Amino acid sequence: MSLPIPLQIAQAAAVEWRHWPPSELLDVPHAYVVDKLRQMAREYWETSKESFNCTLIIPHYRPHSISFAGGVEDDEDDRAVFTGPLEGAGPTCDTTIEGRRGSESDVLGGRVLVINAHYEFFSGQSLLLRDAFSGALPANLARPSLSSTPCWLGLPRIMASPVPGDLRLWLPLPDPTSFPYIVHYIYFGDFDIILRALCRKPPAINVMGVWKNAQYLRLLELIYWMRVEIFDDEDIDTIDEEDEDEDEDAQSTPPTPPSLSAAGDDDMGDDGRSDS
Repeated sequence: MSLPIPLQIAQAAAVEWRHWPPSELLDVPHAYVVDKLRQMAREYWETSKESFNCTLIIPHYRPHSISFAGGVEDDEDDRAVFTGPLEGAGPTCDTTIEGRRGSESDVLGGRVLVINAHYEFFSGQSLLLRDAFSGALPANLARPSLSSTPCWLGLPRIMASPVPGDLRLWLPLPDPTSFPYIVHYIYFGDFDIILRALCRKPPAINVMGVWKNAQYLRLLELIYWMRVEIFDDEDIDTIDEEDEDEDEDAQSTPPTPPSLSAAGDDDMGDDGRSDS
């Protein structure tokens, strides 16, 4: 096991920023690019470590206690293994995904989920992460204007990474537990993966957690789907009023990563995925 490596906020000169869309796709319709990515999602999802180009570090992660095939389960070492939220990968797949693995590690007395991923999927759909991966420093990132973003949440931080070419992102979220399901949706465009988790008895995830994550990350397609399929206009008005009250009352300090033990380094196996 390697020694812990302090991960400080990355210096701009040391990071290979990833602009989206890349220059060769500037004239290609955005919807077409996202559709093509989703058609290749299974290949990316089951990939080897050579194609991983970003690491997402989500603080204060708490896995739900429900165990099911292909889900987020606690193993003997009390770590969460992310193998894809549910059976059925996406619209063109009918088998269980043995997908990317995420592991939990302690940081500043809390727990984090570490996911190796591909920036193209996140930059292509999340306006917030598009800004983060393209080089907008935390101090210059435009704060999301949506009312459900808690004022204590803070913004993503690009961290120094020991892996060349890897963008390591500290990503505080309103609801870390529902994020693995959102990752699956981002790759495959499958809303049903989220809907089935919400319809479980008891629910595997919280509907308001998904909603607040979608708004914080500025996942416009997911926001629209939830407005049409999950909520009605009266629900949305009530939610917005409650979120405004929460923003006014919140006094907590945002989680910051001044010294993060090398979760991605210690927990990463030989195959480039985080060990369980």
